[in-house]
Parts: sequence; structure tokens; C-alpha cells
Amino acid sequence: MMADWGAIAGIGATAAVAISGQVFGWLGRRGDREHESALEYEKRAWEKKNPALENLIRDVSLLRRSTEPNNDWTPQGITANRQLARRRVAALQTYDEFLRSRLDTTAVLAYASPSVRKLVQQLDDTLRAQFATATLINLNNLRKRAQEKEEAIDAGNFDEAASLRQAEVVHAETIGTDVTLDVDGVQRLCDQILDAARNDLRGK
Repeated sequence: MMADWGAIAGIGATAAVAISGQVFGWLGRRGDREHESALEYEKRAWEKKNPALENLIRDVSLLRRSTEPNNDWTPQGITANRQLARRRVAALQTYDEFLRSRLDTTAVLAYASPSVRKLVQQLDDTLRAQFATATLINLNNLRKRAQEKEEAIDAGNFDEAASLRQAEVVHAETIGTDVTLDVDGVQRLCDQILDAARNDLRGK
């Protein structure tokens, strides 16, 4: 009995089509799963990245304002050297109180754009080196004098408050003279970080 090669060929073709359909179906489902996983990762990344960038913008804006000349801490009418010393101290105080433990947050390092990460690292390195020179003890003593001044004001001891204010100013200017922080350079870095972080938020 001769084999019905036409029938066999038809069966083979049908099987091939079925197998191909299964393969393509599996590949399609795999592609869908990979796409869903990618979307889920992007969603989780955005949920962490978005608030991290917003916090970074807030903190760096605060640092930027602290380095401005002629603010409350550096009024007009004082010498350029005294003003520079106060601006340096204001920047280091802001860094200590708000940024020192937050600039290298995991979310920023993990999800921010390379340009943001590079600038943040540069700012942190610059301030951390100067902070070591100023020493935490000196800044804590300055903070203590400021607190004592506020307590004297609250108690109505205005002569004592004025004396404490003068001691606070002298101590701050001494610290600011001992460090070599380039506050104008810090301002430029802040501006670059703010631009890069805002662009990162917009997906640019």
C-alpha cells in the first residue's frame, strides 16, 4: 500500500501551523509580560524618583537662598570680608541642618539622571570638605548662642539678647574666616542642580 504523501504533507503542514501558532503565542505572551514588568518598574521608579527630586529641589533652593548676599544674616553696610564670612557660615549651617544627611539619598542616587547625580555629588563633596574644616563643635556652639539669644528675647532680657547677638556674630565671622568655601561657586552649582532636577522631573 502506497503512502498518501499528500495527506501526510497536509498533516505535517497543519502540525507546523499549530506549533508555529503556539510558539508565536508564547512569544507574544512573554513579550506582554516583559512589557508589563517594564511598565511596573517604571511606575515604581517614578514613585520614588518624583518625591526625591522634589525634596532635592526644595533643599537646594534653601541652600541657594542662604548664600545670597544682603539677606537677614548678611545685611548691607558691613565690609565685604565680613559679609563673605557670614555667607559661608550660612551655607554650612544650612548644609548641616537640612542637606548633610539627605544629598546622597538612595532614591536620588538610584533613579535621578546622570547629570543630576554628578552635580549633587560635586555639591556634597564641596560642602562636606568645608564642613570638616568648620567642625561640628563650632557650628553647634554658634547654634547654642542663637538659641540663648532667642530665649533672652522671649524673657524680655533685651540687653542680654543684644550681647548674645554680638557674640553670635563674632563667632560666626570667625568660623567664616577660617573656611575657604566658594559661595558663588556653590550658588552656581545650586542653579545647575535645580535646572537639571526640573528637567529630570519633566522627563527631558
